[in-house]
Amino acid sequence: MAKRCLIAVQSTVFSLFIGAVLSLAVPLDGAAQTPTPEVNGIRTTDAPGIVGHYSDLYDELDGYWRQQFASLGIRYESPRIVEVTMRTDTGCGFMGPEIPNAMYCPRAQEIILFPTFMKAQEDQFQDYGPVFILAHEWAHHAQHLASVPDNGGNAYELQADCLAGAFSQYAEHQGWLEQGDVSEALSQVESLGDKPFFPQDSPGAHGTYADRRNAVMRGMLDGLPGCEFPDSGDPRPTPAPTRAAPTPAATRIPPTPTPIVESSPLPNPRLPTTLPLGHAGCFGIVDDGVLNFSQLLDRFSSFPDATARLQGWGWQASAFRQFGCDGPPEGDAGWIDISVHGFSTAGSAQEAADYFAAARLEGTDLRRVDGPGIGDYSVALGGPASNGTEFTIYATRGPWLVRVTGVSPSGIPFMNVRAVATDVLNAQELGGMPSGVPPVAEIPPPDPAISSANYLPDAPSVNYATCFRTQSRGSYSAREVDEAFAATGIGESATASYGWRDGAFIVFLCEDPPFGHARQLDVVIHQFRDDTAADHVLPYVDGFFAAGDHASRACNTAGAMVICVTGYADTGSPLSDVHFVLNQVVASAKH
Repeated sequence: MAKRCLIAVQSTVFSLFIGAVLSLAVPLDGAAQTPTPEVNGIRTTDAPGIVGHYSDLYDELDGYWRQQFASLGIRYESPRIVEVTMRTDTGCGFMGPEIPNAMYCPRAQEIILFPTFMKAQEDQFQDYGPVFILAHEWAHHAQHLASVPDNGGNAYELQADCLAGAFSQYAEHQGWLEQGDVSEALSQVESLGDKPFFPQDSPGAHGTYADRRNAVMRGMLDGLPGCEFPDSGDPRPTPAPTRAAPTPAATRIPPTPTPIVESSPLPNPRLPTTLPLGHAGCFGIVDDGVLNFSQLLDRFSSFPDATARLQGWGWQASAFRQFGCDGPPEGDAGWIDISVHGFSTAGSAQEAADYFAAARLEGTDLRRVDGPGIGDYSVALGGPASNGTEFTIYATRGPWLVRVTGVSPSGIPFMNVRAVATDVLNAQELGGMPSGVPPVAEIPPPDPAISSANYLPDAPSVNYATCFRTQSRGSYSAREVDEAFAATGIGESATASYGWRDGAFIVFLCEDPPFGHARQLDVVIHQFRDDTAADHVLPYVDGFFAAGDHASRACNTAGAMVICVTGYADTGSPLSDVHFVLNQVVASAKH
């Protein structure tokens, strides 16, 4: 087993690679790893914080892996949970609570947790963030018990991501997950990917953003066999890619009476001419058109109740557009199929989403997975397609139902599909146009009652705040925001589509920060049309800037505002400082 350590911790530790907190490959003394005697239940430290907060989760993870090992005929032993709230002597050396990470120490069979880091992850990625961290570290414990070799490079860490995804699949089947949980985990794991150009054959590699996302989704779709866990079965083979589009299949759903609803006419569905993707240039439109009622019914030809359902939901319009790319980048979609359907009410659209999704499942190897948390309601499907791996999202906003299918010959196109679905959904609800369509003329949103500058803090909320001085502050022009949106791939028309109102920034500088903390903290606030617009645009505003080495960035919303904080450090990672300041500004803005 390869020996790794966290910076300045001379021990064998596998860490959940966070930003600039690098797992460095260093030569270590070969300490013998003595198996811990099997015990009943989880062994923890006596600290009441994280241990008490996640005790139910420990039992679920422990029970899941005990069950898997029993089915594989492998002896299982529970790990020990160590919570570091003060300088603590762990099985892999002394550690302090300031470490922004989570670790597994194989020679002591310990999962080592740091409360500040866990809280920061929960604040940034919601309630499923810490769950995924624990699932990843528990996966390292399972690898250790199953004697999975670590041969260097990113394979060992990507398998742990996959195994965490397999637990998420199990949790979803148990009905434990809420809408958006898996999306939170995927957003989190993407944020933890190795920086561009980090050598992936290095012992410290954890995988690129796309690698880690695809590993999690593979575990969610295929379970342990998809992760190539010992004795768990062969992973599902991926068919050779072709240009053929996936063919929808029907499903039989017991008919239920649906009252016919009268409604006001909807505008025509809006479809993009280009896609909000980094490889949009390789796509061309393969087919498009509108569907009348009879043509839509043809897609449900085996359903005797389809006519009554569609009429009862007040169906009004349907349109579709298909895009093909002959040479997509590794892991990205080469096929995108979009359809938009209009119904009488928001409730009708949501019922239709479940019906359409169930119809797509029948006769295929696709599986329903957790929705991506966009729109009013969303469901998702994933699995093998004739030309690679498919991911499909059905999402609603008001009376509109948007369906986006993506197929990748070499990965799982979750992020591609989510970006397109968000773009098209936003066009129907907000009255803007999808990427590639000239925006309609509209009255600019009025200036906000309170400018973004008024929400900027006077000082950063960190325990060494007196060290900081204000270096600069100012505001943004619409032109600057147009250019920033254009660089993210969504298109500069997003400024108008999302109703950007104003933006402001402040930069704090500390000449002599404590070791491992931020020397510079930037706070940026942008205001948009409303809460919905801010939620939609959050990932794109986050993408205005990519943090480099010894830098961290986090964003959140407060009403119609998107607030981002970026920190720069001379040593270590300023992640905890960034989250403290972000939480301070968000809380102040909400009040």
